[in-house]
Amino acid sequence: MEDRRVELLRAAADEVARLGVDRVRLRDVAKAAGVSIGLLQHYFETRDGLVREAFELAALDSLRRHLAHAPDDPWERLCAVLDDIVLAGDAEREAVSWVDLCASAIRHPELRPTVARVQDGWREIVQSALEDGVAAGRFAPPLEPATAATAINALIDGFELSVAAGALELGDRVAARELLVRSAAVLAGHPAGNGTA
Repeated sequence: MEDRRVELLRAAADEVARLGVDRVRLRDVAKAAGVSIGLLQHYFETRDGLVREAFELAALDSLRRHLAHAPDDPWERLCAVLDDIVLAGDAEREAVSWVDLCASAIRHPELRPTVARVQDGWREIVQSALEDGVAAGRFAPPLEPATAATAINALIDGFELSVAAGALELGDRVAARELLVRSAAVLAGHPAGNGTA
């Protein structure tokens, strides 16, 4: 039963990414999942609840994948976050989904806790890397690690907004990654911010 629910949530996440939060309908999700609308409603009382849970599952999956492969070294761990954002094969799709969810949360307050949980999860990963780097004497951030982590996450969100809006092409992912890495290094107080490693 739980497996079927997760399958439906994954289908919903795909449809939200394809159509957008405000445009996706139960009919779209049911068709994509190969089930009836009635079965979908058996598991989810409302379309908004389905959308919220689908995005949260996708975001938590992304966090879990990252944590499962996170390096021990603080600098490598911070770079791995940026790699997940820029180098992932579906970076454009994820950027569009994230920006769409954030924009929808302006009009749909029930989505705001989901956005906050996702942001908190990534911020905790970044802050942990910064704190470990400071403790090891490898980072000297100009801000407190918590503030620097918030700034790095804002940098990532701005990057994703540019990608989602088509203002920044990901054709040259290596160059895009380097831009983010250098910027994050400045905020982390890591030598890569000065062009050295």
